[in-house]
Formats: sequence, C-alpha cells, structure tokens
Amino acid sequence: MRSHNDRSTQRLLSLKDAQMRMARADAQAQARHALHHRSEATVLREQARATVDQSVLLPEPGLSRTDLYDRLRALAVARAHAMELELSAGELDQQAQRSDAQQQVLQHQAQQHQRKRTKLDHWHRHHCQAQAQLRLRRLQQQHLEDMTCRTPLPR
Repeated sequence: MRSHNDRSTQRLLSLKDAQMRMARADAQAQARHALHHRSEATVLREQARATVDQSVLLPEPGLSRTDLYDRLRALAVARAHAMELELSAGELDQQAQRSDAQQQVLQHQAQQHQRKRTKLDHWHRHHCQAQAQLRLRRLQQQHLEDMTCRTPLPR
C-alpha cells in the first residue's frame, strides 16, 4: 500500500514532467516563430532590392519633360516602397529576436523544472530508503525484545 507521501510525490513528479514538456514545446514553438520571422524578413529584403534594381533610371535621349518627371516619380515611389519593405523586415527581425529571447527563457524554465524534478526524485528515494531502514530497525528491535522476554522452558 502506498503512503500519502508516495502519492503526493508521484503527483509532483508528474507535474514537473508536464511543466518541463510544456516549456520545451513552447520553446520549440518560439524557435519556429523566430525562423518564420527571419525568413519573411529575408523575402522582404529581396523584394526591396529587386524593386530598387528594376527602377533604375537610364538616360534616354528625346524624353519630354513630363515623361522624365513621370519616370522620376515612379523611381521615387519604388524607392519609398523599398524603404517600407526594409522597415517591415527590420520589425520582423526584432520580433525574431524577441522570440529567441522568449525561447531562451522557456528553455531555462524547462531546465529548472528538470532540476526540481531530479531533486524531488532524489529526496523521495532517500526518504523511502530512510523509512525502510527505520522499519527494519524497529522490526529487529521488536524481534530482540521478543527473544529476551521469552522465558526458558523447564527441562
């Protein structure tokens, strides 16, 4: 029959296991988020470079003033769009850094839960061993008392 202490310890051990698994799963999710944000930032930066590269103004003889201004305006709009993409990529990089920081916190929590579980398991084994030794000593003491209390039988 298991004691209340054993049942409580087993519940605590399973709780620490669950907390450890949850923290590790959350850390992995944060790592996936960081990777996703970084890949999105890379795509946005590539789009920005492509936009700027495509909107290069080449000298063309015979352009009217309005055509030249239209092309300059299109170039300015393309560069502004590229700057917005770079800004969005920077924000995604910051989100990735926050996700990395959160991942480290969650990994640390998982390690803490693992340490607590190990300590609790060690304490429980030590406690059970001490209880078993105490029971054995009591049983031996009782056996010795029974032996000394017996009166020898007459022959």
